[in-house]
Amino acid sequence: MIPDRYPALTKFLEDALAGPPTIIIHNLAHATGALAAAEAAGTAVRLLSAPGAAAHGGAAWFKEVVAAARARHPGAEAETVLDCGAEPGLALGAIRAGVEAIRIKARPTVRARIAAMASAAGCRLVTDTRIGALDLLDARDPQMKVGAWLRAVPRRH
Repeated sequence: MIPDRYPALTKFLEDALAGPPTIIIHNLAHATGALAAAEAAGTAVRLLSAPGAAAHGGAAWFKEVVAAARARHPGAEAETVLDCGAEPGLALGAIRAGVEAIRIKARPTVRARIAAMASAAGCRLVTDTRIGALDLLDARDPQMKVGAWLRAVPRRH
């Protein structure tokens, strides 16, 4: 066995690749298409908002997008994550708004405080989930793109 010379990097990559396949969404059509494809494939997915979406659409917008997509595809299993960029204030607002999970780029001490607050509120703080993610930014047919991608991606959970 080869010794792990970079344990912190190894842990980061393992954490980032853990869980269901991640799909970066930018709007309701993306969320709906992703959930339709996940439902058809019978697999769970992680819907991650676009980078810094908390600053542009906000937590309320993200919750509404997720709720509308789930209403159209109630059989789809998905965890949802709002990207708060590097803004602790936006992360705290998202926690107060009741989002399921957040992603934030922050110093370890700040992340630890936000993680504690998120945990107390029933919200999760996730690591960088964009590694290996499918970004739907330019997708003309999100459902078809996600479906093909899910068929090609090995199951990770």
